[in-house]
Amino acid sequence: TFVWCLSHRLELALKDSLKNFMAPVDESLMHLYYMYKQSSKKLRELKKLYEVLKNSYEFQNAALRPEKLSGTRWIAHKMRAMAKLNDKFGMYVSHLENVIADTSKQVDRAKLQGKYNKLVDASVLLRSAFLSDLLLPAKSLSLISQKSDVDIIQVVNAVQKTQNKYRRWQKKFADDKDEVL
Repeated sequence: TFVWCLSHRLELALKDSLKNFMAPVDESLMHLYYMYKQSSKKLRELKKLYEVLKNSYEFQNAALRPEKLSGTRWIAHKMRAMAKLNDKFGMYVSHLENVIADTSKQVDRAKLQGKYNKLVDASVLLRSAFLSDLLLPAKSLSLISQKSDVDIIQVVNAVQKTQNKYRRWQKKFADDKDEVL
């Protein structure tokens, strides 16, 4: 009998339940990732922009290229990608605006403009920030259950802590629904 581990089941459940909510964020992150992965020129331009902006803005780290969305540990990949988007959103938007302005081909300009419009939609950044907070307790639980020397007491405590965190958020949402929306 094949049985999925706790962390894998948790990640699959979250992935399935958040699929529609995450779609705009995933799409924007995917476009950014491939734009800089496939073009060393655009990555060099982004680095130049970073050098100009790093004295004026405080970034959490110096890594520039957007992160890949998928991998073995779904939550960890998503959180890394969203953290970079949240940290460098303004820089990505500014660079994309410059790329659109410098593009001479009308077809490329229209395609980039469509990607830009989706990226700057306020819901992408807000969803990314919300999902970063939402996935943090699940990430902690997942990491604890992936250890090679799993301690059942530690896992049970982590499950209870994660449940309590989500229950508090659920109660807060129910109590302050008008403020949250």
